[in-house]
Amino acid sequence: MFFNCEDGIRTGNCYNSTAICSFHILLYLDVVHSIHNFFRNPKLVVIIGKRLRLHTVYLLLGSNKGDRLKYLLLAKYFLRERAGQITRSSNIYVTEPWGKTDSSKYLNQALEMKTDKTPFQLLKIAHKIEKELGRTNKHHNAARIIDIDILFYDDVIFHAKHLVVPHPRLHVRNFTLQPLMELDKSYTHPLFKKTVEELAKDCEDTLKVSIFKPKSL
Repeated sequence: MFFNCEDGIRTGNCYNSTAICSFHILLYLDVVHSIHNFFRNPKLVVIIGKRLRLHTVYLLLGSNKGDRLKYLLLAKYFLRERAGQITRSSNIYVTEPWGKTDSSKYLNQALEMKTDKTPFQLLKIAHKIEKELGRTNKHHNAARIIDIDILFYDDVIFHAKHLVVPHPRLHVRNFTLQPLMELDKSYTHPLFKKTVEELAKDCEDTLKVSIFKPKSL
């Protein structure tokens, strides 16, 4: 039970109001002292700083199955709810399917996000969103309801079994480079040491990429 300094009697027991005020002051000072000692620990400050740091990531959304525009919008909504703040979005592009000409055209969009998630946490969130939206086929170049790719994560270079950052094929795909150009054409690929604009100029991909319009459906 909490008491005000004006309280004198509670549940039949007599309390001195001055004593109660003193108790509250001592309790307050004890809490302040504990917090002060906590933040004086440099290791804890470093840990807190790492947890609160926001990372800049670039993602690519893609869909060529079902209601493509709806799936892009839903993916953005869930990413915003679970992964962080979407700071910029490119136009939506209509793109030719990569490596499989009998597939439907894709809708693609690049996103810039600020997130406190690690690369693996972000990958897990992306895969869960894909699954919730109905994606089942994960074969290479297969048609898909939704695809969420991590393109860049700060200037991190990372290689693991299920995650490679930067994305290993972003530099050879116009459908990735053109949306990225909108967001930050001066962003430098940490491995190749070239800007997105330079990568786009060097790219030999001839597949058509154009800004989405309703008549393109």
